[in-house]
Amino acid sequence: MIREGGVRLRTQRSFYNPAMSFNRSLSTLAVKALAPERVLDGFCASGARGLRYAAEGGAGGLVFLDLSSAALSAAKANARLNKTKAEFVRDDFNHYCHSGRRFDFVEADPFGSPAPFIAAALDAFEKKGALSVTATDLANLCASTRQRTAVCVRQYQAVPMRCDFTHEVALRLLLGKVCREAAARDYAMKPLLCWYERHYAKAIVSLGRSAAGADASLKMQGFVSFNPKTLDRRAGAVKGWRVAGPLWLGDCCDSAFVKQLETLAVEAREKKFLGLLAGEIGLPPFYWDVHALSEHWRIGSPRTEAVIEGLRKRGFRAVGTHYAGTGVKTDAPLAKIKGVFKWALKRK
Repeated sequence: MIREGGVRLRTQRSFYNPAMSFNRSLSTLAVKALAPERVLDGFCASGARGLRYAAEGGAGGLVFLDLSSAALSAAKANARLNKTKAEFVRDDFNHYCHSGRRFDFVEADPFGSPAPFIAAALDAFEKKGALSVTATDLANLCASTRQRTAVCVRQYQAVPMRCDFTHEVALRLLLGKVCREAAARDYAMKPLLCWYERHYAKAIVSLGRSAAGADASLKMQGFVSFNPKTLDRRAGAVKGWRVAGPLWLGDCCDSAFVKQLETLAVEAREKKFLGLLAGEIGLPPFYWDVHALSEHWRIGSPRTEAVIEGLRKRGFRAVGTHYAGTGVKTDAPLAKIKGVFKWALKRK
């Protein structure tokens, strides 16, 4: 038996990934803030996520869904262990979401890509709600090979790109897919809490039925261009540069929502991570990696903190990023960043 967050779990008879505990912790904070009355835990496996949503997040009307009988048996046993009332359904995710049941919060955390399940998940809402999806198919979203790139194009209807900011591209490709599927059903999409960590991209978004809102969401779609000769990157399609998209170009988190989660967070790691996400809001998409720039310019690598300090001294916004410890988000152009590098190296 193990303990994760506020629940106890027996994991011998079903899939349980301890590496996703932080994902579940942040998601549980989001559920606590949203206070949904009807929650669907799709692909529930051992039930760890849904049980935490109930025990720590206060979620009601909990339904555990999985096609695996063994998984449902384990989820039932863990629910009894934690004295959690819930409904257990053995069914295909897409089939169940089309069955007419309605939820306020839908969790889709499959093994691999969530792309084949997003459209069905949207049919499980009445007129509004929150959708939470996890993508562990980063090899596809990050264009690790030609074959993986082709898979991404088929599943997400978007072109990925291998570059020094590829993980941000991956997250924005996921958001772009959700946005387009939502708009096709007249849903406006607003990212609430979206992030990348190690082997996955996570998106928790709010949805509301509105044709005008859906049109506005689609206007936040676009492309990113990357020049491997200079490492410059720009929103939009630039002739002769590598291009990825369509993808989401707006903020990946909602400022008010993240601030609310910061007040709910107890663990130091959660508070620090949420602080990084909050700092990125309002800055242009696509971060700069200090080590990648140093290698490209063939100069020493300054401390990331010194680069941020130098940019701020020159009147630019600059923060560290959750994507990489050596990542910097800023509104400064590349030429100004290079000047700051030289200044920071002299201060070593």
